[in-house]
Amino acid sequence: MKRPIRRCGVALALGICLAQGALGAVSFTGSYAETFDSLPSSGAATGWTNDSTLPGWSLFKRPAPGSPLASITPGTGSSNAGAIYSFGGSGEADRALGGVGSGGTYWGSPSTNAVAGWFAVALTNGTSSLIDSVTLAFDGEQWRDGGNTSAQTMVLEYGIGAAFEAVTWTAPGGNFDFVSPIHSAAAALNGNDPANRVAGLGGSLSGLPWGVGETLWVRWIENNDAGNDHGLAVDDFSVTSSVVQPPADDADFNADGTVDGADFLAWQRGFGAGSTLGEGNANGDGVVDAADLEIWKAQYGQSSATVAVGAVPEPSTCLLGAIGLVVSLGVVRRRS
Repeated sequence: MKRPIRRCGVALALGICLAQGALGAVSFTGSYAETFDSLPSSGAATGWTNDSTLPGWSLFKRPAPGSPLASITPGTGSSNAGAIYSFGGSGEADRALGGVGSGGTYWGSPSTNAVAGWFAVALTNGTSSLIDSVTLAFDGEQWRDGGNTSAQTMVLEYGIGAAFEAVTWTAPGGNFDFVSPIHSAAAALNGNDPANRVAGLGGSLSGLPWGVGETLWVRWIENNDAGNDHGLAVDDFSVTSSVVQPPADDADFNADGTVDGADFLAWQRGFGAGSTLGEGNANGDGVVDAADLEIWKAQYGQSSATVAVGAVPEPSTCLLGAIGLVVSLGVVRRRS
């Protein structure tokens, strides 16, 4: 008897470990915004804890799937040292989150034109409905011209997964990517200056779908570009959603306009195997089960046009007994 307990303990521990990447994910209920103004504004590199220093936000370094970074540096764009930075004027509260991808103490030795690391946000669907699409919006700010005459791009990716390392990432491209507007002589820049800033980045991501309790991740890639790296950052990030309301419960499985015994037979045939309305899925969750039978019982005797309106005639005791017998026989048949 000790083995099952031990196995359960191992499984539980494994599950906890796999879920750690999303433990601090922010509950999303329709809108979310982050200005990054709580990040440090002066001093040397300071400690960073994923999902804690800035709730929902994480820093990772290569190689994929990524390992957590432990610090962030307040910066004005005056340094070309590779790091994740809280960019802004010295001591000023207005901050932006970004980085310089150059190899060194912080990033190690990423290959040229390869990923040095990522910064990311995790949002958990805290609504009661599937979210089919979201709109992302943010501004791109350049805080350092690395002295590289080539423009450099900070790529956005997104995906759904319980943890950062579990996500299959998609890069939508286009207006979701931030291309450095300045690329000439090495210098610190003011990322709030319109010349060094690209406002209105982002757009709509549709067909996710983002289920209740699932976690949406959005990340930006910090590349070790060829030559000197520019200092690029994100500011005024927001997410809004279009929520898909769950379908109304409907037990008229054969679509004849009345919830009756014929619909029960449709449910009985689909029990444990079906997934559609015609197969007995009354609540639209994709599974034909006892919950759908309860909906049929509640709607029995009604026309489909008046379901959920007025008094509900309960099935007779005899009919309920017959239903119980049919369900029991179905379970026995499947077990055998």
